[in-house]
Amino acid sequence: MSEAHDAEPCYLQKHGFEYDMFFSYSHGDPRGKGDSPLKRWSKQLNEALSETLDALLSPPPRIFFDESSDGLNKTAHLGPELEHKVRASALFHLVMSPHYLNSDWCKRELATFVEALPEQAKGIGGRVFISKAMETDDLAWPASLCDGEGNKTVGWEFHERGSPLPHGWLQNWGGDVPAVIAPSLMELANQIARALRALDASIEEKARKTELVGWLESGDIEKVYLYGRCDEVSEWEATWKEMDDLGIVVTPSEPEPLDADDDSAKRLEYARLASRCDAMIMVGGDGVKLDFDLDVIGRERRNFIASKYKKYLPCAVVDRTGMLNRPARLSNARRFDIDWIDAGSCDWPDYVRTWLRSSADKVRERYGLERPA
Repeated sequence: MSEAHDAEPCYLQKHGFEYDMFFSYSHGDPRGKGDSPLKRWSKQLNEALSETLDALLSPPPRIFFDESSDGLNKTAHLGPELEHKVRASALFHLVMSPHYLNSDWCKRELATFVEALPEQAKGIGGRVFISKAMETDDLAWPASLCDGEGNKTVGWEFHERGSPLPHGWLQNWGGDVPAVIAPSLMELANQIARALRALDASIEEKARKTELVGWLESGDIEKVYLYGRCDEVSEWEATWKEMDDLGIVVTPSEPEPLDADDDSAKRLEYARLASRCDAMIMVGGDGVKLDFDLDVIGRERRNFIASKYKKYLPCAVVDRTGMLNRPARLSNARRFDIDWIDAGSCDWPDYVRTWLRSSADKVRERYGLERPA
């Protein structure tokens, strides 16, 4: 839906956005009449796009479209109210035309949106959509719409190649989109809907990761994946009991069978189970077996979990005997991003919370999260 009432919800309202998309276009009104063919064409495109998105998403997205009849004051700076609307929008859709490129106002709308993007977005990919209403191949585009080599962002064509005017020009569509426009309109709407869904999922995932980092910083997590071999059950059971006494849920409920990593189905099941945990702890009593497990479980399985489930698990070996900390083994553990806890020389098991707190910055960095100010 286009903007009608300030109380209207939007698809990404739960994430703090007031509009799902800002529709930016030049009125193309050189005589200052407050109305023009380009404005009427842009309005019809927006209405058709809005109705299509209404059918694709629920709740229906909210699009800001300026319908002022007297035209905007073409100053170099946006007014506070309109600048706020740009910054409060999740996506930006512009109607490309020579008029747009000659409008300082339109270029400022675009610059304001790009400036508001998170630094980690690394450009406009997936957030800015371009409908090409008129030919601009011979004109320079803003740098934010081009790649490092100056190539222009691919958009959606709404005009014949070489034609100065778009399809449906000077026509009253009357709710019936010109057939020649329909394919581009549908593709554009589908891409915008995908972008909104992806942004929704991305923000939800970031919130989940931020919450996990918060738990680690407090040393208070819900679940630990406790790895041990079934032929070294005493070490696993002792560590399980200590974690249980601390109020930390431990999974799986027993040590892994010796053939767990040789069976693809079992390997996948254990990886999926570990992906639902907040950290991994490894225990064992035999150095050679531990060397194997550091590589296969601590490195390979965690890398698989990070790739498939987008989950980084901080990991530590708990050396209960104090006899496993050979220099070469410690060096390999560091290379595999595995910490080492000498249970005999620290306040174990309470030290596990100290370790979790120390892991928070590492997890934050892996997830690309900013440190709170």
